[in-house]
Amino acid sequence: MFKKICIFTLLALISTLQSHPFPWQGQPTLETERFILRPLILHDVEHIYAICSNTEVTRYYADPRMPIITLEDAKRYIEKALERYEKGTWMEWVIIEKEKNVVIGIAMFWVHRERNLLYTGTIIRQQEWGKGCATEVKRAQIAFGFDVLQCSRIEATADPRNIGSNKSIIKSGMKFEAYVPNKFFMNGEWCDRNLYAITCDDYQKSKPVDVA
Repeated sequence: MFKKICIFTLLALISTLQSHPFPWQGQPTLETERFILRPLILHDVEHIYAICSNTEVTRYYADPRMPIITLEDAKRYIEKALERYEKGTWMEWVIIEKEKNVVIGIAMFWVHRERNLLYTGTIIRQQEWGKGCATEVKRAQIAFGFDVLQCSRIEATADPRNIGSNKSIIKSGMKFEAYVPNKFFMNGEWCDRNLYAITCDDYQKSKPVDVA
């Protein structure tokens, strides 16, 4: 499942800054067969606005930075992500489709160092739904989380009503663990969540074995 997930910039991570909360200098760029995951920057305001101002896209997404109605909202969204990154609790990328060189979504990691846990999320532009984008991106995130960050567990949640999101999480290799009622209060209602996870042991078992 995880074969041929390419992370071409890992050699650059050898150079480290001990004073930085993460064990490398700068947030790395990740690469898959179809996408490049580039670190989120302030100049991505229009990309964030174009994706997240669509209420259908963010309908089930729980994030205190939402809703995004204006460009100023999108700017604050990015500023908060960069602030969290500097604290060592967050990583966020824009997802760029290689063939067309266009931003089609966002991917993020929430970092819980005390538990050696990562929580992954993705937001995909509505025009790209149903093409396996989120699944491919999540697989790259999972590989990065275990192979580079050396976490012990990665989690994701999805609203039970969000069929596409639940399917993409399962296809990425995660297993359903629990149904959590009333997890978040959004848009005037309590929303339930399905909890999924993959452990480092399960990830290692799923990797293809090199045959000499």
